[in-house]
Amino acid sequence: MGTPAYMSPEQARGERNRVGKRSDIYALGATLFTLLTGKRPAEGGSAYEVMLKVAAQQSPPWPKDAHERIPADLRAIVEMAMQNDPAKRYESAKAMAEDLERFLRGDWVTARSRTWLSKAWHRVRRYAAVAAVIAVSASLSAGLIITSMNPNANTARPGEFLHDTKIWPSDESAMPGDAAQALSDKWQLQGATLERAAGSERFYARSGEAPIMLAYREPICWGDFELECQFSATEAKGEVSLLIGASEAGGEPAYRIVIGAEASNRFEIRRMGRPLVAGVLPTSGSPFGPSTELRAWVARSGESLRFELRSLAGDLMLAQATLDDAYPTLHSGHDRFAMSADAKSLLVRGVSVRHRGSETSRETVLFLEGNYASARSPLLARISGPADPARRNERAQLHFMLGRCIEALAADDSQLEAALSEYSEAKRQAQDARLRARVFLKAALVEARLGRDENALIQLAAARNNAETHVDLTSQIHLQALNLGQGLAAVAGEGRAAALLRAVRYFDWVAQNNLRDGYAVCEAQFEAANARLELATLNPDEGEALRSEAISGLRWIKSEVYRGYGRVYGPALARLFELRRAQFEVRPELPADDPFAPANEMLELAQLMAEGATAFQSRFEPLLPCLVRASWLARMNADSDRATRWLTLCRQYGSSESALWARAQLLLLAEERQQGSAEERAGSWSTLTQDLARLERSPSTDALVAMAEFFSREPNEQTLRRVLADWLKKNDPWWCADAAPDPFIDYLVALRKLPTRRSDAAALFEKAAAPVPAGWLRLLRKRVDAWLPQERPNG
Repeated sequence: MGTPAYMSPEQARGERNRVGKRSDIYALGATLFTLLTGKRPAEGGSAYEVMLKVAAQQSPPWPKDAHERIPADLRAIVEMAMQNDPAKRYESAKAMAEDLERFLRGDWVTARSRTWLSKAWHRVRRYAAVAAVIAVSASLSAGLIITSMNPNANTARPGEFLHDTKIWPSDESAMPGDAAQALSDKWQLQGATLERAAGSERFYARSGEAPIMLAYREPICWGDFELECQFSATEAKGEVSLLIGASEAGGEPAYRIVIGAEASNRFEIRRMGRPLVAGVLPTSGSPFGPSTELRAWVARSGESLRFELRSLAGDLMLAQATLDDAYPTLHSGHDRFAMSADAKSLLVRGVSVRHRGSETSRETVLFLEGNYASARSPLLARISGPADPARRNERAQLHFMLGRCIEALAADDSQLEAALSEYSEAKRQAQDARLRARVFLKAALVEARLGRDENALIQLAAARNNAETHVDLTSQIHLQALNLGQGLAAVAGEGRAAALLRAVRYFDWVAQNNLRDGYAVCEAQFEAANARLELATLNPDEGEALRSEAISGLRWIKSEVYRGYGRVYGPALARLFELRRAQFEVRPELPADDPFAPANEMLELAQLMAEGATAFQSRFEPLLPCLVRASWLARMNADSDRATRWLTLCRQYGSSESALWARAQLLLLAEERQQGSAEERAGSWSTLTQDLARLERSPSTDALVAMAEFFSREPNEQTLRRVLADWLKKNDPWWCADAAPDPFIDYLVALRKLPTRRSDAAALFEKAAAPVPAGWLRLLRKRVDAWLPQERPNG
C-alpha cells in the first residue's frame, strides 16, 4: 500500500537485510485486515509514530466484535500473514492465496491446526458473506506472486518512492470541471479570492491587508518526501513563503522557506520562526516578474531539509540550500503544506509530493519523532558494540545523536557536560567535514548555554572553518550565533546588564566573520549598537566609550551596500541621527562661522533615509521624526529644496495625521521663503482649515486648526498660544522645531508679520532663537537677516 501502516515490522525498524518477499506477505495481510475491519493495522499522530507501533506489534489489533463477525480461519490467515517474525509468515504469496482458496471451499487452512472433527464440520460450511472480500484478497495475492519476484517493483523499499500524489496539476484546463473543483476543495484559502486567468488558470487575488494564504487540508509533510511546486506572484512587496509542516491550528510552521526575506533577492529557511539558513538570489531585485514562474523543490531526508529554486525560463537555478536540523520538527500536528504571499496575486500549480521508503534504524526513528528518552538505550547499545575503524563516520553520527538526546533531556549542568562529552567523541571520530562542523556548532550552543562564551566562540570558529566549502552550513553557523546574541539581549531583570555584555560578543563575532550575508552583518551591527547604548545608561563610568563604539557600528551601516535591507537600514540610520541630535542639543555654543557644521552628518543621514524610504520591507514610522527634524535643520539653513522633498515623503508615507502636519509644515516653509502671494498662501491655509473641519476633533486637529486660522484669518495670538501650548505639553515637539511653546509661537507670530513688518518680524525671530530650549530655532541666533528672503520691491 506504500504507507507506514502497511509496512512490515522489519521495514519499520530499518532492517534492510530482512526485507524481501515475506515483507509483501505482511502488506497483503494488513490489507486484508483493513478490508475485514474497516480500520488500519496501526494508527498514530504521525508517520513515525505509526512506524513505531508497526515495529513493535506482535499481532493484528482486532476490534472487540471481530470474533463474532470474522470467521476464526480467516482471522488465522491474517494473523499468519502479519507475524512480526518474517520466518513465521507464509513462504510465498502463492501459499497464502492457496490458503484463501481453501477457506472459500470450506476446507481446512494451514494457518490453523484442527482436530479431525473440526475439519469435517468445516467442510460443510460456506462463508458467502465474506466471499467478495476474499476474492479481492486472492487477486491481490496473485499480483504479489509476480511483484515479489521483481525487487524493483516493491515500492516500499528504502530510497524508492512509495507513491506520487498530485496535489494540483500543472495544466488544469485538461481536467474535467468536477475533478478540478474536487481538488480545489482540498485547499483552504485566506486573505484572497479565487479568480480566473485568460488561460483558465486559477490564481488568487489579494482581498485585504493580510497576505494571501493557501493551505492544503491533508497532512503530506511526513517521513522522507520530495515536494514540488510551481508558482508566480505579482507585485510582491514582501515575503513569499512555502510552509513545510504547517499546523491546522495556525502559528509558525515547522519550516518556512521565504523568498524576499529582508531583501527582495534574499531567501531564508526558518525553523519555528528562527532563520537558520540564508542566501542571495542571482537577481538584481525580486525574482517575480510580470510573466516569471518559479519551481521550488523541497526534499526532507532524516535530519536534512533540502531546497532548490529554479526559474522556468531557461531552467535557471536561483537557489540551493540544505538545512541540517539538530532537532527535526516535522511531527504530528505540524505536517501540512501551505503557501503565503505578501503580493497582489498568487498563482500556484504543478504541486506534487512523493514519499520515500526508508532504511532508518529504530533509534533514528525514535529521535526524529522527538522520543529522546527511548532513543538513548538503542544508541548506547550500538555504541557499546565493537568499533569498526572503517565506519568511524557512522560511529560519530551515533555519538552526535546520543549527545543531542542527552542535551534535550538535560535537567542540570552535569548532563549538559555529558552531552559535550559525546560531542567531543563525535568530533574525534568524524571524517566528514560537514558533520564535524555540525558537531562543533552544537557544542558551541551548549557552551553558550553553560555561560562559557569564550569556549562557545572558539567552537563557532572551528565550525566555520570546517564548513568553509558549504555555503549553506556557514550561513547556519552565523545565523545561530546571531540568534544566541538576540536571545541574550532579550533577558530581563537583574541579570540584564551581564546578558547584554555577553550578547555584544556574539553580535561582534557575526559582524566580523560573515562575508556572505550582508543582512546578517547589518542586523548584528544594529543589535550590538543598541546593546552598547543600553549598557552606557546602565554603566555611566564607561558610557562615553560605549556610545562611541555604538556610533562607529551604526556608521558602518551607512554604506550603500546595506540600503536594500529596509527593515534594519532605516531604523539604524534613525538611531544614529538621534544620537547626533542629542550631541548637538547639549552643545552650549555653535561655531560662529558655520553653526551648521556639527549638524552636517544629520543632513547626510536624512538624505540616506529619504533615499532608502521605499526600500524593500522598509518601515517609514521610525524615519518620520528624523526627516521632520532634518527638514527644520534644512529650513534654518534656507535649504528649501531638501526640506520640501523630505516633508513630501512624510506626507506621502506617514499616517493620515502625519500627512496633515507635513502639509502644515510645507505651508510654514512657504511663509518662511515668502513663496507666492500673500493671498495664495492665505488661501492654502484656508483650504487646510476646511479639510480639518471635516475630521473628528482631537487635540492634534485643534492645534492645526489654530495654526491654520492664524494665517488665513485675522490673527488671534491669544488663542494660538493657549491651544498650541496645551498640545506641546502632551506631545513630542518635533513638528514644532523641538522648541518650547513660547519660542515656537514667537516664530509663528514673526512669520505672520514678515510680509508687512519685516523689522518687527526679524526681532521676533531673534527672540525665538534666544531661549533654551529653542530647538532648531537656535540656528537663527545672530543670523536672522542673512536667513530671511530678500525683500520684494513692493514690500
